[in-house]
Amino acid sequence: MSEHKKPGLVTYGFVIFIVLLGLYILFNSDGYFKHNEMKGKLEELRLELDTLRTENRRLKEEIDSLQKQYDAKIEQVAREKHNMKKENEKMIRIEKK
Repeated sequence: MSEHKKPGLVTYGFVIFIVLLGLYILFNSDGYFKHNEMKGKLEELRLELDTLRTENRRLKEEIDSLQKQYDAKIEQVAREKHNMKKENEKMIRIEKK
């Protein structure tokens, strides 16, 4: 008959070591969960950077057109952003509901 050996202290120690190692890999300051969190933040920052670059390009184009002093562009900006009007002109505001 074969006897079943009971797991010894070495086996329990090895299992505990593996469990602790797994927990360390998952939860330490450079672990798996932190890595995923940082990966998500990196993606958010990349999207924000793309948005800011697009806005920056748009503003540079607007600055360029204003520096070239296109009268129509200057008038458009004055009217839209600064609510300016010509003399003897009436302003009518339309409010959105």
